[in-house]
Amino acid sequence: MEPTSPNTLIAFAAKAGSTASDGDGKNSPFTAALVKHLPKPGLDLRRAFGFARDDVLKATNNRQEPYVYGSLGGDDVALVPAPTVVTPPVTSASDPDLAIRRAYEFAERVGTRAVWDSFIKNYPFGFYTDLARAQRDKVGADMPSVALAEKSKASADEQKRLAPEEVKTAEAERARIASQAKSEGDTTIVADKAKLGQLAALAPPQQPGDAISKSSATDIPRLLLAELLRVGCHTSAIDGIWNTAAQRSLGLFNKNAGTKFDVKAASFDALDAVRSKTERICPLICEHGYKADGESCTKINCRAGYGVGDDNTCEKVETKKPNRKPSSNPKSQRAASESAAAKPAESGQILCNQGGCRPVKRGCRLPNYIYGNSVREICN
Repeated sequence: MEPTSPNTLIAFAAKAGSTASDGDGKNSPFTAALVKHLPKPGLDLRRAFGFARDDVLKATNNRQEPYVYGSLGGDDVALVPAPTVVTPPVTSASDPDLAIRRAYEFAERVGTRAVWDSFIKNYPFGFYTDLARAQRDKVGADMPSVALAEKSKASADEQKRLAPEEVKTAEAERARIASQAKSEGDTTIVADKAKLGQLAALAPPQQPGDAISKSSATDIPRLLLAELLRVGCHTSAIDGIWNTAAQRSLGLFNKNAGTKFDVKAASFDALDAVRSKTERICPLICEHGYKADGESCTKINCRAGYGVGDDNTCEKVETKKPNRKPSSNPKSQRAASESAAAKPAESGQILCNQGGCRPVKRGCRLPNYIYGNSVREICN
């Protein structure tokens, strides 16, 4: 049979010249195979007839082989369409917290306390939740600073509105209070800040440095060194002089606290930062032979036969026997030579002269006569 239209497929139960088996069941082997494979959803007809061919060959012990004839295109042709599968969004296996991380990034862009509260409510547990709580607390801690800045700005605006005569009067009053504070000898930083608050209410300073009185400015190094000593970053005496040792102490504080204060001069900002630390910042450094014990250094005691090594640990000490130096006494040298000569050589002969006594060398002997004033060995 020849196809009369395109996209036509003709399937034969057996090849030309052979007979198709009817089988022993309700359907023939070929029909049973078609019923099994053709209704499969999404299965192309060519593959379905190929599976049917394999089943027929198996059922008839290779006596019957179906054949397919026709012409189809490259697209799959299925009698039953494949079901539509909704693919869920793919989450990267390497980042299981992708959704919460993106939500955290959006909340960080806004940065308000209300947004952080909403994030914590939706994600009550996890690492990003801890970060969100820290960001929320940070926003709350910054609020007083913002209010103080706004208050300072309002005070500056009010100063601009004052008449020139009122400004002069306020400046004169400010100078009077500063002179009175100096005459009273009140140089503590607390009193200075209190008085400066009164002066600022009268006439705010035009320069940032005017906010520090002369007595406070000269006292900052001593106060800063005292605080550096408290947190373990300064070990020298507190003399109120900002020298190289003081600069090194502030540098140690910067290194261990993560700050970047200028070590060349003592400042109020550095003093406030050091005062905010309630615990030791710089580690306790002890000399060789001592170890850190709380806030002090204690001597390292080793048991008998052990001493403190280069790495400050107890190591076994090797005792060396003293080297005995030869005596310079001629009598002692002669006694030692005679003692050594007391051990006879194989020949049994001893040679003695002004330098002492010694065994006759191996292979040598002493004659029965004397050469001049000395005795000589005869060897070989």
